Amino acid sequence: MLVGCLGSAMAIAALGCWLFVPSVEEKTANAELAALEKGQAKHCISPLDGSNYYVDGYVATRMRIPKSYEHIQTNVTDVDAEGNHEFIVSFRAKNGFGGLTSGMAVGKFSNESCQVVEAKLVDAN
Repeated sequence: MLVGCLGSAMAIAALGCWLFVPSVEEKTANAELAALEKGQAKHCISPLDGSNYYVDGYVATRMRIPKSYEHIQTNVTDVDAEGNHEFIVSFRAKNGFGGLTSGMAVGKFSNESCQVVEAKLVDAN
């Protein structure tokens, strides 16, 4: 009886290892996918609204009323040879008279740190 229980336990453990331990091919595929996603800036972009925390902070601090900054959309390129991503951000914010206006910012952020390297407001009404 004891031998049968031990044999069953070892078989279950071996089956569990076979089912849940990734193969070399799976590990390689996961590593390639992670590298691809890092090159596409997915680690820097929020899955909720597509924004970059550092870019939004950078742009918002340049508004007349920073608390009124509202992210609309962010478009990002793949990483370039310098290790940066170019971005275009569309946003809304209040102007000096309290009216809501739309604007756009362009620039670059680092693939490594996700922080803004350079940026400028190009269409802030």
